[in-house]
Amino acid sequence: MKKISIGFPLLYFLFIIFTMVFFFDSSMITSESESTYNNICVPYFDSNITISLFIISVIVFLVLMLIRKKIYYDNIGLLLLIRIPLYFIPLLYIHGEFKIGVAYAIVQCLFSFFIGFQENKKEDFSKFLVISFLVTIVIGFQIFYTMFYYKISFFSDSLKWYMVIPLGRSNYISCILLPIYVMINFYLVEKNKILLSLIYSIYIFLCVLGTGSKWGILLFIIFCVITNIKYFKKIILRKNGVYLFVLIALILFIPFVFNDCVSFIEEIIDKFTSNNIFYNRIQVYKGAIDLIFDNFLFGRSAYYYFIYDASKAHNFILESLIQTGFIGTIIYIIIFVIAIRKVVSIENRIQRNCFLLFIISYLIQGLAEPNLFGATSYAFFW
Repeated sequence: MKKISIGFPLLYFLFIIFTMVFFFDSSMITSESESTYNNICVPYFDSNITISLFIISVIVFLVLMLIRKKIYYDNIGLLLLIRIPLYFIPLLYIHGEFKIGVAYAIVQCLFSFFIGFQENKKEDFSKFLVISFLVTIVIGFQIFYTMFYYKISFFSDSLKWYMVIPLGRSNYISCILLPIYVMINFYLVEKNKILLSLIYSIYIFLCVLGTGSKWGILLFIIFCVITNIKYFKKIILRKNGVYLFVLIALILFIPFVFNDCVSFIEEIIDKFTSNNIFYNRIQVYKGAIDLIFDNFLFGRSAYYYFIYDASKAHNFILESLIQTGFIGTIIYIIIFVIAIRKVVSIENRIQRNCFLLFIISYLIQGLAEPNLFGATSYAFFW
């Protein structure tokens, strides 16, 4: 069984995604109404990102076959392939609105994995990080541009509903930002690039704040503390005056940005106490569990459903049970176990921990967000 390889195919594929994040419209798979189209104000081509990613993936895949005349695969690739026909079984007994975007996303994740898995003579982890870093910068630009376009603040009640960019909507945007941030920030701290880490952390925090995702903000704080623990120890134990001064200056600068420190703190507290952050999710989960037992073995495939105030279960395990049932979910869990074991086997400590943090943060966020059931998210993850 081969180890995970980071090289040209994956870098090239991420570059494609980087450009599509900026230009392509994904509202066809992220909205249920025409109003979402009007909310996308950054430049884009009117094309569905799911179908576009799928087509480009097939092209790259075929080109690699012609060049290398051999395609490498492993157990993960085979299991991802097995999950595809599971989406056709429920077609025999379920009728309704079939979400073609979800079906394409399942195929997309298989091609993403195959492309990223191909063997390369030289691995260049730093280039992989640079491209991932650029992706977050572009997403941040789109967030700030959207806020400027609609003249809304970080704490506007309408921010969450207006924050729609070609990548997707509010929570979905944070699902891409946070795992990449955790990976890159850990690398920066390990390489002792503390000032750059601090600047990048502030930038991503403002990006996540701009998405309007409460769960994203909460997880950012947790992830930030975990990945910067080494940095905090240096400040406390070594009394690094320069970085301590920068940190204090930034803390003192915040009240001036938001005019009043007290009102700023009150807005933060109100953001998490009004309409309790967990209440809606709990109601969705109750409905999701009932839906699971309607078709326990094979699920209901990619057919549209609506429970409480959501069109997805907002939990990757529950969503998998709904779409592919018990059998498909067991396969899904096995895939993740194999993937994590592969990452643990990476010899380079920093690379190993970067990937582990990326996967763990993705899965943690997936416990309350539908991050693992969209084409762009699948492409990033696999």
